[in-house]
Amino acid sequence: MRPFLHIALCLALLLVPWGVAADERPEPLWDVALGSKVLSTAVSPNGAYVAAGTDANGAMRLFDGEGNQVWEVPTGSPVFQVSISEDGKYVAGASDRVRVVDQNGKVTARIDDDGYFAYSAAISPDGKHVAAGFDNHVFGVYSSGGFAEWMGTLGDDAASLALSRDGRYLVAGSKDDTVSFFGEQGTLLWSYETGKTVGSVALSPDGGYVAAGSMDRQVYFFDRDGTLLWTYEPGEHVFGVAVARDGERVAVAAGHTVTLLDREGEELWTYDAGTTVFSVAITPDAGMIVYGTGGNDNRLVALEGEKIRDAGADRGPVTTPVVSGNRGGENGSTYLADSFVLAGEETESAEGAAVTDVLRRTADADAKVTVRMTVDAAWVAAHGGPDRVKIAACLPDENGEATTEAEAVPTRFVGYDPEDRLIFEGKSPYSLTAYGIVAVAGNPAPMGAFPAIPTLAVPPGGA
Repeated sequence: MRPFLHIALCLALLLVPWGVAADERPEPLWDVALGSKVLSTAVSPNGAYVAAGTDANGAMRLFDGEGNQVWEVPTGSPVFQVSISEDGKYVAGASDRVRVVDQNGKVTARIDDDGYFAYSAAISPDGKHVAAGFDNHVFGVYSSGGFAEWMGTLGDDAASLALSRDGRYLVAGSKDDTVSFFGEQGTLLWSYETGKTVGSVALSPDGGYVAAGSMDRQVYFFDRDGTLLWTYEPGEHVFGVAVARDGERVAVAAGHTVTLLDREGEELWTYDAGTTVFSVAITPDAGMIVYGTGGNDNRLVALEGEKIRDAGADRGPVTTPVVSGNRGGENGSTYLADSFVLAGEETESAEGAAVTDVLRRTADADAKVTVRMTVDAAWVAAHGGPDRVKIAACLPDENGEATTEAEAVPTRFVGYDPEDRLIFEGKSPYSLTAYGIVAVAGNPAPMGAFPAIPTLAVPPGGA
């Protein structure tokens, strides 16, 4: 490996960023020369750990808060995205597959999809969920141990992913020029089409704001409902975006620069790195910004940012989708129909079935819903497998009360819960009512509004 020349820090400081006074520009906290292009970066909330993914032969690397390398895990292929848990104990990286690596540099989980290459990976800040996107358009959320929680398909490959703290919300930027925002079990809550590939997405720590960088040379900034709040045009290809707490600061990597924006999309400062900046990350308080470069110089650099305090304290709450139900409590009995009439015949819901979630986009009582239910694997196997299983929605009367007459709704199998029960999701055209799980005879009903779902991994207790 040929040596790379170290550019003196004093020379870098002579470069005055565009439009920023000398006393306002950020200061490098540390600067590390690497032997390969730095394609991806991530930083823990307290700035104590920084993760990087490199090109060439490929490697995942972890550094401490002063730029000292803690470990390196070779991958043999470029690492397109890295993500770090808030305690710094786990790093997820997308390469030939998605790897989860602990603080000692040990690979604790490997996630792949029939040998397809992984373009994107994200780990939830609590470290319990991992998102992965592959080059066959498939993406999904997994447990930290690598078992599928749900999977789906996009119009093209997911180039970037971001997860909320508890793994409930997922943002995807894809090569079909689209930003997509998903709720639990892959429910598409909204999407937005840009002009070109969306190569980077970021979710604020509170999950209230989304930033997306597109190869159409624009940054898009949304609230959680999908409302476009502003766009920013740096005039160069956007390679990375990152969002601080409450959306108060947005960091952008575009061309040779790192730019810090306020919540309204106005420039606070721009820093010229002197070479192409391929990735950027920011701490929740915006006090530290990390970027990675490539081209004529390959470096990992930490900048002093602009700290925000008590950001958003006076701002009202962010509107969220309305979720009803017991989330598994009391066997989901509130919305579980024990018996109903389906296709002219009285039917009992599957033994052991439970309603785990009912989600509505708005608080409107008449809004359509997405319902998720679980059922024992033995019951599914005894009734012909997942393709035979449908969720039945009891028809509401004129007062909105559930009747005994029910209708099967478009249903898909989305994964396993922690007790290895199968999870099914149905889209109901009716307002909130009661639900059951049944097995249908003959040819299974089409998937309806759902994309195709690939075969899922065997659950933890399976063969």
